Amino acid sequence: MNWIKEYQARLSSPEAILDCYISNNMSIMVGGMFSAVALLQPLLRRIEDGLYYGIEMFGSSLDGPYDFANLKCSPNQFKLHSFFAGVNERSGFSNPCIQPFPMKYSNLDRIMAKIKPDLVIAMVTPPDDEGYVNLGVNGMIASALPFCTHAVAQVNSKLPRCKGGIMRHHISEFDAFVENDQELYTYPLPTITPEDEMIAGFVAERISDGACIQLGIGTIPNAIGRGLRSHEHLGVFSEMISDIMLELMETGVIDNSRKTLMPGITAGGFAMGSTREFYSTLSRRDDIEILPFSKICDIPTIASHDNFVSVNSALSVDLTGQVCAESIGSRYYSGAGGQLDFMTGAQLSKNGQSFIALKSAAHTKHGLVSRIVPTLEPGSVITTPRTCVQNIATEYGCVDLSLCSARERAERLISISHPAFREQLAHDARKCGYLS
Repeated sequence: MNWIKEYQARLSSPEAILDCYISNNMSIMVGGMFSAVALLQPLLRRIEDGLYYGIEMFGSSLDGPYDFANLKCSPNQFKLHSFFAGVNERSGFSNPCIQPFPMKYSNLDRIMAKIKPDLVIAMVTPPDDEGYVNLGVNGMIASALPFCTHAVAQVNSKLPRCKGGIMRHHISEFDAFVENDQELYTYPLPTITPEDEMIAGFVAERISDGACIQLGIGTIPNAIGRGLRSHEHLGVFSEMISDIMLELMETGVIDNSRKTLMPGITAGGFAMGSTREFYSTLSRRDDIEILPFSKICDIPTIASHDNFVSVNSALSVDLTGQVCAESIGSRYYSGAGGQLDFMTGAQLSKNGQSFIALKSAAHTKHGLVSRIVPTLEPGSVITTPRTCVQNIATEYGCVDLSLCSARERAERLISISHPAFREQLAHDARKCGYLS
């Protein structure tokens, strides 16, 4: 138990940690969701007060009471490079201090090796009986720790202790700790619409028993998960572990018994649920592991699973099959995440397949707008190129584009577009030369 004295010696206050470990012209990795609010909030206040300049912060979907849109500082003082935008970053992109950082999650280790963060600010569990803390439900920080100069952490007793060797770190790997309990982020389960259920039906019927699946967040992935309730022996190797996955594990639909890699284990890069009970369940189960993003999104690792099925979403798809999942025109909305990694890995998997699932149209202040478009709006980010796309599903059907000519792609995509736009899409396709 010698570690106890060492841990107590490293306990400090947020102010003392900032005084000791923050200086000008630093690079700081703060990870993804479940950020260390007890340290980041006072750090941002100090930046606004002009105490630091040249702070470069790297993170993804930071939850917490951060008002990035109204952060009162200049880009010379502070920049947050966002790998993937959550609500806080999305509203904050109006501020030049908050900047999208395009990347694939499979490259995270290589990016951290190049950045070599001066400091990692993490959230961890209290130490166990051997003096090891746990990084909890997000594998992003795990990719930065081997490359950082210093590491500090907020100790949160509400954080689940997740399985996965890379998540367990001895207290000696951190320079300082502050103890501060913080409620974990929960998101309300979205209401599933009839359109979502129709899309889910087209996708679920194409998923065989024994498949290994990857699902994202939102109404459509949740509906697809519900559509898999009658399946058997499914496995999970997914960027995200969600409520529906735990439900399918509890009912035995997901048992990971036929996984080629890590049989018996549900593997994810992070976990996010709608209730406190969701996080408690993660701590109790020995068959769930959190892996670093560079591992969970690694294309050869994904491809090593037989019968792998990847399901991702999009904001718009053009008639050539290009997928925009990150922006509305030039306005950034999210990030690349692991979409291209999983789609590529799934198609390299034995009997694998990938899906892009989206509603055919969006309800906007300008009325109904088609999400299948002749050409992407200027400034749109191409998340997945047309050469890497296989199945596209809307509430009007599911089409396979992988063996289609350019003309056939346009025809098939128009066939699953909203009926109100099909005539115009065909007209525009002829103007573009896609159809004769």
